[in-house]
Amino acid sequence: MNAQANKHLIVPFIFFIVFYHRFVRLRTYYVYLRTSKIRNLIYFSTMKKEAQVYITQKITILIFCSFVPLLVLGNNTKVHNFNIQHLTIESGLPHTDANATIQDKNGIIWIGTYSGLCKYDGHLIETFHQTQEGLNNTYTNRILDISIDDKGLLWLATAGGIQLFDPNKKEYISLKIKDSKSINNLEKILTVKNKYVYIKNSDNSLFLYERNDSKNELIPILINLESKCYSIRKDSLDRVWVSSDQGCFIINEKDINQLELPNSILEEEGKEVRYTFLDSKNQLLIATHNNLYKSDSVHFIKSENKEGSLYKLKSLKKTPISFKKGLITDIVEDYNNNYWISSTKGLFFMNKESVITTFYAGESTKTLNSDYIISLFIDKTDNLFISTYAGGVNIIDLRQKPFHRIQYQPNNPFSLSEKIIRAIADDEQHLWVGTHSTGLNRINKTTHEVLKVQTDKTNTSIGSNNIRSLLLQNNQLWVGHTSGLDIIYLNTSPLVITRLNEVSNFPSDEVTSLSQDCYGQVWAGTWKNGVIRIDQNHNDFTCTIFKDSQPATTAFIPKRVISLYADKNLPEIFYSSGEQLIRLKLNTSGKIDTILTYEADELQTHSLNSNFISTIRKENDSTLWLGTLGGGVNKMILQKNGKYHATSLNFNNKFENIETLEIDDNNNIWAGGNNLFKYNTQTKELQEYKIPGGLNSYKIGSSYKATDGTIYMGGIDGLVYFNPNKISNNTTHATPNISQIEINNKKRLFGEEIKLNYFENHIKIFLTATHYNSPRDCKFKYRLVGYQDDWRQVPLGSRTLFYSNLPYKKYTLEVMATNNDGVWSPTIYSIPIIVSPPWWLTTTAKLVYTLLCLVAFILIYIYTKHWLQLRRELHLKQFVESQTNYIQNLRQQFFTNISHELRTPLTLIKATVEKLAKDQQWTKESENILNRNIIRMSHLIDNVIKIDQIKDDIPDLQIQQTQTIPFFSSLCSNFQNLAEIKNIKFSVNITDYNLQDNIWVDQECVTNMLFNLLSNAFKYTPNNKKIEVIISKSNKKIEHKHPTINQIIQQTKSIEHSIYIQIIDTGIGIRKESLLSICDRYYKVENDNYKTPMSSGLGLSLVKKLVKNHKGNLSLSSEYGQGTDFIIQLPCAESEYSEQNILPTIEQQSKDCIKEDYKITKESISNTSNLLKPTIIIIEDNFEIRLLLKQSLNKKYQIIEAENGLEALDIIKKEKVDLIISDLMMPKMDGLELCRTLKDNSSYTNIPFILLTAKTSIESKIEGLNYGADAYLEKPISLALLNSTIDNLLDSKKKMKNYLSTNYLSITVEDRLQEEDKDFYQELTTVIERNISDPDLDVNFLCKEMGYSRTRLYQKVNDVIGMPIKQYVRTLRLKAAIKIMAEEDIAIADILLRIGIKSQSYFTTIFKKEFRKTPSDFMKDLKHE
Repeated sequence: MNAQANKHLIVPFIFFIVFYHRFVRLRTYYVYLRTSKIRNLIYFSTMKKEAQVYITQKITILIFCSFVPLLVLGNNTKVHNFNIQHLTIESGLPHTDANATIQDKNGIIWIGTYSGLCKYDGHLIETFHQTQEGLNNTYTNRILDISIDDKGLLWLATAGGIQLFDPNKKEYISLKIKDSKSINNLEKILTVKNKYVYIKNSDNSLFLYERNDSKNELIPILINLESKCYSIRKDSLDRVWVSSDQGCFIINEKDINQLELPNSILEEEGKEVRYTFLDSKNQLLIATHNNLYKSDSVHFIKSENKEGSLYKLKSLKKTPISFKKGLITDIVEDYNNNYWISSTKGLFFMNKESVITTFYAGESTKTLNSDYIISLFIDKTDNLFISTYAGGVNIIDLRQKPFHRIQYQPNNPFSLSEKIIRAIADDEQHLWVGTHSTGLNRINKTTHEVLKVQTDKTNTSIGSNNIRSLLLQNNQLWVGHTSGLDIIYLNTSPLVITRLNEVSNFPSDEVTSLSQDCYGQVWAGTWKNGVIRIDQNHNDFTCTIFKDSQPATTAFIPKRVISLYADKNLPEIFYSSGEQLIRLKLNTSGKIDTILTYEADELQTHSLNSNFISTIRKENDSTLWLGTLGGGVNKMILQKNGKYHATSLNFNNKFENIETLEIDDNNNIWAGGNNLFKYNTQTKELQEYKIPGGLNSYKIGSSYKATDGTIYMGGIDGLVYFNPNKISNNTTHATPNISQIEINNKKRLFGEEIKLNYFENHIKIFLTATHYNSPRDCKFKYRLVGYQDDWRQVPLGSRTLFYSNLPYKKYTLEVMATNNDGVWSPTIYSIPIIVSPPWWLTTTAKLVYTLLCLVAFILIYIYTKHWLQLRRELHLKQFVESQTNYIQNLRQQFFTNISHELRTPLTLIKATVEKLAKDQQWTKESENILNRNIIRMSHLIDNVIKIDQIKDDIPDLQIQQTQTIPFFSSLCSNFQNLAEIKNIKFSVNITDYNLQDNIWVDQECVTNMLFNLLSNAFKYTPNNKKIEVIISKSNKKIEHKHPTINQIIQQTKSIEHSIYIQIIDTGIGIRKESLLSICDRYYKVENDNYKTPMSSGLGLSLVKKLVKNHKGNLSLSSEYGQGTDFIIQLPCAESEYSEQNILPTIEQQSKDCIKEDYKITKESISNTSNLLKPTIIIIEDNFEIRLLLKQSLNKKYQIIEAENGLEALDIIKKEKVDLIISDLMMPKMDGLELCRTLKDNSSYTNIPFILLTAKTSIESKIEGLNYGADAYLEKPISLALLNSTIDNLLDSKKKMKNYLSTNYLSITVEDRLQEEDKDFYQELTTVIERNISDPDLDVNFLCKEMGYSRTRLYQKVNDVIGMPIKQYVRTLRLKAAIKIMAEEDIAIADILLRIGIKSQSYFTTIFKKEFRKTPSDFMKDLKHE
């Protein structure tokens, strides 16, 4: 950047006698000095060498030869080294002329050009054109000024009038302006308090409008200023300052006041004021046509008359700025209260002390690209936007870090001699710069004069222009170059130079590095001769080349030295060969004492990570900082044992190649590679700096730290110098925002939210930090709340977010940003992103769906409720019916069982009585049978009577004192004879009681308990088993015999005095699943050996009730197939019962009990005497009935006995049986099952079968006959009827034995009828035969034809015919079929039509079952006969 202000170029007149060509050359330089515009630090050469050459060559008398070019900066001028960015048409501006720049509340920059309004986000420029004005669009898009109101709207002054733009909606707003003819060609616009709009046109006329925002309308207000308006500006109090040819006016609302100018200005400048600016400290800058003035403060004086109030200036001083070459255009104040003043001829910077810097346009990219500046603007992050004519927008970072550069300028002979810098040294007065190939440059730090020291053909110049290293030692400058080492003596004038390779044994080799040790010895690193020590004694130099003097030492074998460092405090030297780091420890005389070498080792954790060490610097006695190529910066800690500990700082390869390194006064590491880095050793943070002026890749050995702390670093584009203490991070915060979005690759405008339709599934978002200090160095992190709740960082250099196929919902995008120094802003930008679902997934649609679902649910609910109600009612009805049927079946079964139980003893009694009547002989055996069964019947009747008691509450207890042993002995003796009959071992064990011991119990209650339990025990205990009764006071001798126990009754209150009764049998037992319900009313245990229930379901339920009523406990245990035992615990003390339950007197304990002394003797059947008798098998599970029947029939028939159907079936298969008498209900196989089994077998179908049963219903008889029984006799049985039935069946069997073999039709049903039933039979048969071809012939039809009820007809038919009606109809159909077969030769199908049978298979089945042949075989047999 070129900067110059008030240049006073003093050029002495030079008088000398020269040849003509020499004069012309010097004159050319003189003309250049007079005419060139110097923009930067200008350095002049004394051209001393040229003068010397001229004198030597021409040997001319020089009258006076003095060329002293000197640039003298004025006392009030200061140089500022700013870097300038440019926004031009190459950057995206639509026009080269930028007239105004402003920043909206979101931080976006808006630029007004002659070709539309531009939006700039730090990265891209987007242009908006007004297209609504038709032919006037060309003028409305020529924007000359911009003002922003409090609502964020942009007011544009254009060549076509006022335009209004909404930056949020990115659209122009239609505006109505009354009397708009006079407001074209506008130049300035200003909005005040969202209420007024001021405009100035090209005729310098001022207009004022009042806003009506509700109608987007501007209403003109008359303003009386009879003057030309040059500028308008608003201060912090919303006062408008108007500069005019009649002075300065201040407008507050509608009040107009005038600024009173001092007489000094009026006399010198007149009334004309071009520009006024009131700064933040109430200081006023006034620009006239020629000069700029500054006042200390402004005072308001209210006028007492009506001529208007005045603003007076306390004092007014002229500044050094002059506008004689260009008019003032704008003034702004920066964050440090400095002023920036623009004009049509350059830019001025004025600090607080009124020191001026002037900026002009130049060819360098670091300068302004136009001197014609139209307006200035400073944004929120302290960037100065300079709007120019023909140069676009220039941007200066006002917070630039004070990095300074000295660069080569090709067309300026007073700049550095070339770009590439290889060595630097600072002697406090001069800066010595060694270049790559153009010698040594000496820069005077005060005058900035440049002296170029270069080689020539004489031996008094430096040995080479290829400088590689520099070392300052006292007043000597050691210069290492590619041809050796020179010494320049700094205190001589002209400079005296000694070439060391000419005065000593120093080799003519490239000197890569130089350093001085603590003894003052100079150490040089060379390219081919390794390390060399130089001892100086005045003008004598002794050089020790260790490669030659100690060739066997390993450390001196490498020829090349990359870098070298000699400690000025400790006697040690470090240097790098590119293969290892060598450490030389010196003794007190400065000689080498110890040599240590260090190398990188990949296998070691804390090793160096590169052997190519470019720079060596020492922090303290034990810590080295090494710059390496490929390994970044290494921190090396030296240990006393000769080893080391190294840490590498690489930071993701950004810090990889380091060529220069310096340590500042705060121990921060400054390293140069492709960029400049700072590593803070305290915070461990690495920061990268981009130096203004472009990239500068730094070179090995080209860094230097001056005594004042200034660090110099040279590279491929000049050198950079800075004071580390003055380098600090930018503290202005970024303001993150979204500058642009693309939906499905198309740009989309957006406002306060981003709305996407369901098909807009690709969104690209461009972020901006709105921080314009190197915006590409700003970082971003973001999160999309509702999709990705964690913060994610955008890669450095990128600012784009991309989302695809977001689910339909509302999200919130949140963005954070840093400034260019990586400082995160606390501000979080957020914007809703709404992805709308398709219409079928919208809230309305979902509401409709919900309503529909709700309606459907209500309908379903109503229907389901109604259906469930109906179902409940149906289930309830079914349950009631099922319970009713269940109870009815239980009752029916109960009464059936009771009937069966009653009929058994009745049968025995009846048979015994008949036998006594027939034999006319009373026997003791008959008496015992009668007595025993009378007792049995009485107990059964008692149980029936107690049914109501079971259903309701049992009567109150009648507790009386009872003798224990006599009571229980008498009770159990009733079962002794039954035990003898069944050969059951029955024992009663009464322990712990004496004969005189009494208990208090309800005798009747206990009797019923024990009788029921013993009856069941004897009933379900097979012959030859065991039953035991135990009576005890203590439960120690009472315990259950089986593992599965059911506690049926358990009293909550413990019983102090108890009697325990245990009944143990070894019977069939009870299954585990039946134990819990065994005592429920009507519950019946189903047993594999009993097709009918094992009990009536009443006895145990009665026992449970009785025990509970007696305040006792009841439990049982059982194991299927092993037996059952019951334990009853009853209170037996008088104190256990209430007084109302205790009888007043003691009842007689000994009751007369019927004792059975009848014993059945075993008789054997004599088969030898009865061989001619028919064999009858009697099948009955009741032994007494079997005995009775056997005694009644054994005189006429041979008798075989069986207890159940299975046993009988085995006997029938082995023995020839002529007739079968069977009980209906038996264990294992009942009578019906046996009958069906035998009748289904053709071998036994002709054996007559008599069923004995207690069931008397018609259905039971029909069921028995349907199973094939030949006779059905009810219990109690008449022995006479039984004998007669047996005789008839056996006689009929003989007569009908061969009836089917002779004639299939020889015997009919009518032959078996008695005379009195033939009329009924004939009538029934006639009705059936008359309608036999009708398939629908059934019982209902016959009832109607015969005049009988259904029940009566069933009974009559069964009584007369002995078979069910359906069976008889089927028999007549078969009879008719046989007749047709015998008399006619027709097909089976025709026969079926005539007998009323629809199915041929059914006909074949019943025909074969009846006649043991199929119809076809039967017809064949008829034909053969």
